[in-house]
Amino acid sequence: MAILCSSCGSKIPFTGNVCPKCHADKGHDKAWSVVFMIVGIPLFLIGGGIAGLVGAIGGAILAGVITHKLVGSGTQRQPAPPRER
Repeated sequence: MAILCSSCGSKIPFTGNVCPKCHADKGHDKAWSVVFMIVGIPLFLIGGGIAGLVGAIGGAILAGVITHKLVGSGTQRQPAPPRER
């Protein structure tokens, strides 16, 4: 499973803690992905069972809103590059 880096947009492995391209911390992106899956899958299935495709899409959108409220946005400030000695 891979996630997208919120700083540079590159695809990174879920197991990594730092983006190999821009060296930004990925802890927040991983938390966002996990919470979205935990909240999103049940809401997607419930919405789909109640109102078909429109309900499933509505459930996924609602999951995104709930995840944003719980975890915050997926963007964060990029760390300063290491200084050379």
